[in-house]
Amino acid sequence: MMIRTFIAIELPTEVKQVARQIQNQLGESIEGIKWVKQENLHLSVKFLGNVEENRINDIATAVKNAVKESSVMNLKTGHWGAFPNEKSPRILWLGLEGDVPDFIRMSKNCESELAKLGYEIDARGNKPHITIGRIRSSKKQKGMINILKDIPIESILFRVDELKVMRSELNRNGAVYTNLQSVKLDK
Repeated sequence: MMIRTFIAIELPTEVKQVARQIQNQLGESIEGIKWVKQENLHLSVKFLGNVEENRINDIATAVKNAVKESSVMNLKTGHWGAFPNEKSPRILWLGLEGDVPDFIRMSKNCESELAKLGYEIDARGNKPHITIGRIRSSKKQKGMINILKDIPIESILFRVDELKVMRSELNRNGAVYTNLQSVKLDK
C-alpha cells in the first residue's frame, strides 16, 4: 500500500496560535486564500510523496542516522514571507529564527540519508517556515502584502527535540496527518 509521507517537526500550541492570529487578521481583509487548519500546522523537513508502506521503517532509520549529530534546537517565530516571492505570492508562511543553521544542517543530513534510499534531493534547500495559507486568487495580492506588513508577529521560542515521519491522507475536508514514527534528536 502507498502512503503519502513527509518528515516534519510538530509545533507547540503557542506557535500554532501565532499562525492562527495572522490567519484571522488576514482572513478578515483578504479573500482567495485557503488557510492551513490549525491542527495541520507543522514545520516540514522533507516531503517524500507516495511511498510503499514497507519502506517506512527504512525511512525512519535514515532519519535516525541523519540526526545522530544533531542537538536539540531552539527556534522562534519571527517574520512572515511568501513563495515564490512577495510580488507573486502563492504560499504564505511564518518564518523562523534562532538555531536556523542547525536546522538547515539537519535538513541537509536528512536529504543525504534519504537520497541513499532513492529520494531526490531538493535543489532549493530547506528554508525553515510554517505554511499558513495557499493563495487561490491573485487578484488582491498587492493589498494582501501591504496588510501583512502591518501585522505584528509575536515571537514564540520553542524547542525542537524530535522529528516525525508523518502520513498525509487527503479527503474532501482537507488533509489529515498521522504520526507514523518519532525520531529523537540525540544530543
